[in-house]
Amino acid sequence: MDNFTLALNYNTLFLTLGKSDRYVWDLFSQCQDYSEEDYAALCGVGQDVIRDNRETVLRCFDALPRDTRILKSGDALFPPEADDVPFLYTRGDTALLATDGVSIVGTRRPSERGKELARQAATQLGNYGYTIVSGLALGIDGVAHIQALSDEKPTIAVIGTAIDQYYPAEHEKLQNLIAQNGLVVSMFHPCVKTQKYYFMQRNLLMSHISCASLVVESSEGGGGVAQAKYTEKQGKKVLIFKEVYENRTYLWPRNFANPVIVEKPENLPGALKTSAVAGKKKKSVEEELGPGLFDLF
Repeated sequence: MDNFTLALNYNTLFLTLGKSDRYVWDLFSQCQDYSEEDYAALCGVGQDVIRDNRETVLRCFDALPRDTRILKSGDALFPPEADDVPFLYTRGDTALLATDGVSIVGTRRPSERGKELARQAATQLGNYGYTIVSGLALGIDGVAHIQALSDEKPTIAVIGTAIDQYYPAEHEKLQNLIAQNGLVVSMFHPCVKTQKYYFMQRNLLMSHISCASLVVESSEGGGGVAQAKYTEKQGKKVLIFKEVYENRTYLWPRNFANPVIVEKPENLPGALKTSAVAGKKKKSVEEELGPGLFDLF
């Protein structure tokens, strides 16, 4: 059975039960082939409920961008650490999931210095062969993605909404551009309503996809710090610039057991001490997004 059909069947159960992915996946493993009668019995509802939910799911899947590709848990390109995620909905070059990625994350309201550090970091890591991973948020995320595209280097955007949604709205054009020249990834099903906690789950997925996380600037309770905690828990490297680490207005940098303190962006590849090979990307991001694109951030 192809992944599109599997995801369609799974989402019918998911919508009907209203439970967590882990709960639904365990049930789904017992009954992957769609049957109104079997699904009704499994969910304890009438067949009419299954039929209505199936039609709702079909409409959602029909509305997906035509370049959407679905990966299921266990597929060759599926991140093995993300074992509690049943499906990934993607647009773009899924082969990038097999490359060495480094997350560049941080605040939505960076300083000018923070923006410059993010740009330089994306360039240095991209030139060394790493794929730039980030969450497509305003601020540091957007700067990192745009710099990678400008340098014609690969980038992965891990979003906190379904694959057919755009958040923030200001990044619709950027999201589509990454889909054309990199990869957009979502773990969220097409029929779900976006919840605030999805963005922390997005950060966890980003940490699974990446071999390390660089936090440029972040508030104490920000998503960048949360991702760094996930990264550290996974035994991966948390990278922090020395000037940020020594800035006493931030408490979070000293809450990590063994962060890698980096003097300047050009030292990042050496701090990672690993080689990576990533595909080359082309097209002018300035032509796509227009002049002054960095003014958005």
